[in-house]
Amino acid sequence: TDETLTWKNKVYLNVYMEDNDALTEEKRTEILKAIYSEDVTSYGGFNGWQGVVKRINSSYQVNNVPDGFQPVTISALADITIKTTVDEHVDDPKRAGVAVITSTVGGQIIDVVITLYKIDTQPTNVLSSVVRHEVGHALGLVHSDRFNDLMSDTLILNVKTISNHNLDVLYQLYQ
Repeated sequence: TDETLTWKNKVYLNVYMEDNDALTEEKRTEILKAIYSEDVTSYGGFNGWQGVVKRINSSYQVNNVPDGFQPVTISALADITIKTTVDEHVDDPKRAGVAVITSTVGGQIIDVVITLYKIDTQPTNVLSSVVRHEVGHALGLVHSDRFNDLMSDTLILNVKTISNHNLDVLYQLYQ
């Protein structure tokens, strides 16, 4: 779709993560870091989207970006649901994740379901990059034509963090 999708009037995005026996504690921790971390890398990138939205909200007095993410334990309260599976994506076995967004005609995001595939064999560093990428979609970001960008439609097999470019694009999206 060419329609711009954003969360309207959402202060916090509630995140629910489904349990899965195949999900190790290490991988679960990496998924959560990709969302909730506020850590900044040595070159100024972000390890998690929480740090990005907090930076936007502290740097720009007037903006419409949600203030942050919060975990919920009841799926019915979720804005974003994270599912994990050992299965491959049905149409594209190389695909490591997908975000399915439900929205209104006016472009308001209602909810997002992120599915992470091949969770049992996915290397941890790739998994965290995939989560960052899919949560970027959950916030309304589209694919980038920048080769080594987190939102590129092709995953480069290195650890991708959220860049200041991604922060700027997100801020502009919500203006």
